[in-house]
Amino acid sequence: MDRIKDFPQDGGLWWVRWVDNVQIPAGGTGSPSISVMLCRLDDGTSLDRPPEIAIEGERSDVLQRVCRVLVGMILGLTIGTVFRNGWRVGRLDAPEKTLMFTAGSHEPSIWPASSRGPFPTPSWWRPEYRQVVLPKSRYWLGDFHAANCLIVHDENASVVIPCFEVFRAFYAPQQEIALALLSGPWETRWSEVANPDTTGVLVDGTWKIGLRKEIRNECAQTLANLILNPWGREAANSIYLSLLEARQRRKPGFIRASLPFEWDRLKLRVRWIGLRGEPEKHFAFEITGIAWPDPPFGPPPTVRDRDNSNLPGDVQTEVGRPEPFIRKEKEVLTEEDGTVSVISCEDPDADPPAVIFGVTGPVWWNQPPMLEADKSESYIYPDSAGTRNRHLRISSAATLVIA
Repeated sequence: MDRIKDFPQDGGLWWVRWVDNVQIPAGGTGSPSISVMLCRLDDGTSLDRPPEIAIEGERSDVLQRVCRVLVGMILGLTIGTVFRNGWRVGRLDAPEKTLMFTAGSHEPSIWPASSRGPFPTPSWWRPEYRQVVLPKSRYWLGDFHAANCLIVHDENASVVIPCFEVFRAFYAPQQEIALALLSGPWETRWSEVANPDTTGVLVDGTWKIGLRKEIRNECAQTLANLILNPWGREAANSIYLSLLEARQRRKPGFIRASLPFEWDRLKLRVRWIGLRGEPEKHFAFEITGIAWPDPPFGPPPTVRDRDNSNLPGDVQTEVGRPEPFIRKEKEVLTEEDGTVSVISCEDPDADPPAVIFGVTGPVWWNQPPMLEADKSESYIYPDSAGTRNRHLRISSAATLVIA
């Protein structure tokens, strides 16, 4: 996506300070949206040598603005991302670090940023000060002070991660998946991104995931975990249910997202800000790398299938009839300069062209092997001129046996 029109169009540099508060239209009359808190950088700031992300409390001289965008844009809205006139132009500098945690007596937990959290009181802490997850004096959140954070800690270190970043990194690698998770119960919506007829656990324990046509191959493992892993499926179901509960209580729709798998050891690479605490405390505002859980908690190898696969089958049969389900792609509407813009108040039509918004997601280490599903037969269709067209469609598939 080239430009977000809802962002300031004043020529200044604005950086993303927080993203949260999902609003779900009543009765499913539109797409859910989310709020983005932006802060303006000082005039003259150069992104050739970007400043470090601000560690500061509330400042009256800093311009701030809260904008509302569609939830599919959350993929490209990490804290520290810098925009000018709605274009993404860079990001603020921040140190990067790899953190390791071992499962033990401290289970990961979700706490509002303004709450005390599960941390022990440091020996040097002055009792007249209130200890909170994200102190105002270190990282000001304005109206987002009650937004949820996932806290992982052990005897050696602790990390505070915004729940919207957990959602972006572990649940929603593509905008269609984010929309499905936040538009309704996952049990009834996951079929929009994966085919139930080709998704399940095979008799040998292997996971098989059938991707819908629009879903990228690299999303297969994340989707398999959210659908076929009982732990991941329960976590995915809880995302929308917590938003419904907040709406019924007339509370802001702050995302609650836990880790969608069991783990023995957790390895994360993060961009972070240091917070005062004992043991060492990190505010990890962006996850850049994730290690898949070690066995026995990790899944077996995964088989990837997809709707309308154009891979050749074991048997390739030439046919004279036209290719089924041919549909001309709709033209993407652009402005005079070629810019593709998005406006949060305009819902996509029922049959929109494909426009992708996002940035490079976290790097996954040690993912299970990904295998392509066997394809028994494919058809070779002629094109409109009658010449041989190598576009191949699946005509039969192996029966999925659920364990």
